[in-house]
Amino acid sequence: MRIDNIDKKIIEYLKSDSRLPKEEISIKLQENEIVDSITRQTVHTRIKSLEKNDIITGYTIITDDKKLGKEITAIILVVLDRAASVWDFTAQNLWKRHEELDIIEMHHLAGEYDAMIKMKTEGIDTLEQNLKIITSIDGVQRTHTMVCLSGYE
Repeated sequence: MRIDNIDKKIIEYLKSDSRLPKEEISIKLQENEIVDSITRQTVHTRIKSLEKNDIITGYTIITDDKKLGKEITAIILVVLDRAASVWDFTAQNLWKRHEELDIIEMHHLAGEYDAMIKMKTEGIDTLEQNLKIITSIDGVQRTHTMVCLSGYE
């Protein structure tokens, strides 16, 4: 499937508000001079095509993590024993426990560190407990943790 500027704009609008009505998307496309005219049905058809071709793979919600008790955001850089040979094993063991450990993202890296974990947790005590568990997992050699003070998403 070939993606054009109309599809890219539709995706952009849905990323900012996945519940945006198709009629409103149609109006925005016209107001922003992406197209001269486009119907709600055409927008619907384009969205269905983007979904069918796995370009749009799902929809989600955005929450206020602090109101849900997740006060601390931390980035944990991980050095593995032997990065290439233990990544899959260690990543699977960590990801199996991602909810328990408040892990919301995990990435394999190139460079000085082998993995990056993003965690949102209740407080410093919980962060410390989770770090003890992470460092006890087979394959984890050491970690470097940074606590986020503020940010944008």
